[in-house]
Amino acid sequence: MKLHYIIHSMLAQKGANAIKIISVAIGLLASTLVFCRLTYNYSFDSCFRDTDRLYQLFMSYDINGSHMGPFDSCVGKLGECAYEAIGEDAEGVTTLDRLYLPGILKDGRRMDIEVLAVDSLFFKTMGIDLIKGNPEVDMTLPGVVYLSQTAAQNLFGSSEAVGRSVNLEDGTTLMVKGIFKDLPKNITMRRIDAAYSMPTTRDWGHYQLMRWGGSDSWPVYLRLKKGSTLTREEAREKIDRLYHTHIENREDNSSYIHVEPIRDTYLGNPSIKRMNLIMWILGSALLVITTLNYVLIIISSLSQRAKGIGIHKCCGADGRTITGMFFMETLIILLCAIALMAVILTLFSPIISKTLGLSLAEIFAPRHLFAPLGVMLFFLATGTFLPARLFAKIPVSHVFRRFTVRNRGWKRNILFIQIACVTFIGSLLAVVNAQYAEISGHDMGFRTERMVQLRMYSFDDPSAMVADIKSKPYIERIGFGESNPLLGFSGENMVDNQGRSLFNFRVSWIAPDYIDALGINLIEGREPRDGDEAVVTEEFARLMKWKRPVAGRIFNYYDKPVKVTGFARDIQINGFANDIKPVVLMGNEPENPYSSLGFVKLKEPFDENFRNLQKYFAENYPTADISPWRFDEITGEIYSDVVMFRNSALIATIALIFISLMGLVGFTRDELQRRSKEIAIRKVNGAAPGDILGLLTSDVLKTSLPAIAAGLLAGIYVGHIWVSNFSVRTQGLWLWHAVAAICVLILVIGCTVAIIRRTANENPVNRLKSE
Repeated sequence: MKLHYIIHSMLAQKGANAIKIISVAIGLLASTLVFCRLTYNYSFDSCFRDTDRLYQLFMSYDINGSHMGPFDSCVGKLGECAYEAIGEDAEGVTTLDRLYLPGILKDGRRMDIEVLAVDSLFFKTMGIDLIKGNPEVDMTLPGVVYLSQTAAQNLFGSSEAVGRSVNLEDGTTLMVKGIFKDLPKNITMRRIDAAYSMPTTRDWGHYQLMRWGGSDSWPVYLRLKKGSTLTREEAREKIDRLYHTHIENREDNSSYIHVEPIRDTYLGNPSIKRMNLIMWILGSALLVITTLNYVLIIISSLSQRAKGIGIHKCCGADGRTITGMFFMETLIILLCAIALMAVILTLFSPIISKTLGLSLAEIFAPRHLFAPLGVMLFFLATGTFLPARLFAKIPVSHVFRRFTVRNRGWKRNILFIQIACVTFIGSLLAVVNAQYAEISGHDMGFRTERMVQLRMYSFDDPSAMVADIKSKPYIERIGFGESNPLLGFSGENMVDNQGRSLFNFRVSWIAPDYIDALGINLIEGREPRDGDEAVVTEEFARLMKWKRPVAGRIFNYYDKPVKVTGFARDIQINGFANDIKPVVLMGNEPENPYSSLGFVKLKEPFDENFRNLQKYFAENYPTADISPWRFDEITGEIYSDVVMFRNSALIATIALIFISLMGLVGFTRDELQRRSKEIAIRKVNGAAPGDILGLLTSDVLKTSLPAIAAGLLAGIYVGHIWVSNFSVRTQGLWLWHAVAAICVLILVIGCTVAIIRRTANENPVNRLKSE
């Protein structure tokens, strides 16, 4: 089949081809973005060399019958234990120090460089590519730092940084001994731009925390030697057995070691599994509907093209020739759609990047290009062979007489699938949006509105700064504490008088103004003012089996009696992906009234006053690592996966609505053309325009109503899977599903009526002139 004939044929259908190109471009772009995000998720931790031999260690606990974990924070001695237990099968074991580490300065200002302290086997164990350096020697010495390529460039203007020194904010000077390749964002290990040698941390008191019991804050990784026959379960048993020679399990308190492949650290998370499953459904629905809509438009136009196709068959064209015709036509449409997709990406790249939380360079990285390529090939194959197969099987004698009747089943089935998918994704989007609104606006037991967190590590004595900042007109309240409840508290075990563990609780040390600044609701008593006083929450009192009044009771904390001075409402720690935990807010010692974090409530207007606060610190404390951080930004970090999924569902919904409307328009117009003489005869016999509208609308509804019902059921099922990720769930989910279904129904009826209205009101003579 000559190309110029196909192009000439397509030019005769300019309007239909414009609709095809636009709908295909939008649908394929949306599905490509979803699948590229999925490939990004599935490539987590793939940057490490030979990931099939790299494992991460986890710990879980059973405290008096209550299971917790697994957690990636392990006891400090577990790395040594793993290396000894695995023996010759271990290529390397590394323990990371992610406790507070001073930042790196440049020209007196703290750089945005993420740091970790690592041991001499870190790079070998993790499989991180080095450009320069010998870490197995360098990292055994204090005062050594390795930099990533980007960090070296930012600090020195060149990656030639070896032999130069960097200054830390606590006054320490480190020597650059090595450079390593940049790591991508999609790793579960904390982002690292600079690696301090572990001996450097001795002066910061970290070594004292590397012990067998407590201080479980250390990520541990294990790499097996190439060719090792040791299985994951065998490695776990060896490590667990040796670990329990140091830490004995008891009936009331037991701990367990887990060894998991590094790739399962992210992908094995149940909430990530559910999110990826739903994104697979979204992407697949988009791709299938885009392709089927294209097929629907072609099938709807076959009645107009039947004579031309029939002539080709009369001249000897067989199935391969007709398939070739549709292949070339589909390929041209696809190439035009790709060009339009490129224009859309160029114009809307900031919006797309913000929606998916990735830059276009990350979305379309070379290792992810198989996803868009697969999308294009699926569309090309299906868009070619479905209409070609349908038409090639129709006898020539039927092409001219009965084709418009025979293709109605195809059109109705495709329209059914489109409307069902729109209802499904619209219903899911309504639930996701309602759930996000619920978790982002639900009472957490403390104040989040107009709140800002400050890092206080740079100050030995912040009293002068605190007095100054309190006098600023844009400050409403300020308080101090060790931890932010949005990000989590430390965990401790409550023990009875016989030393038996009762339950695990969360603890933070606070100044008296912490409760007021964060708006924690005290039911009884007052804030703690001394190191042997505390405020406890409702869940803590419940587990202690205390009746009210709670204030005035005594409990032991590390064999020290602590007086409960206040009883507070429960506090939601770490967001609503977690259950309510018992919380203890311990008082600071009077001689140390300030803690590591400050919490500021700003007056309105919040955005303007936040900029004023940033300007104040930049002008008055340029070398201090204060880093004002808005609570709403922290919440965004906590729920980043939720926001990304919600935005993906929004993109999918908009694309599907547009595509399905194109399909509905094509279906309705084809039905009008097919039944135009029937409509005219009905009008001649006295039918009013309303009767014609009702007749054709009811015909569309025969397909639409079952499709909406099917899509609604699928939306209810998947929506239930989604909300199961959270401890707090929005009420009245059925109402959101119903609203989504009603909106789709209104959209279908409105579009159908708008198309039919002109025909219903025109003079029937115009349709009967040819008879």
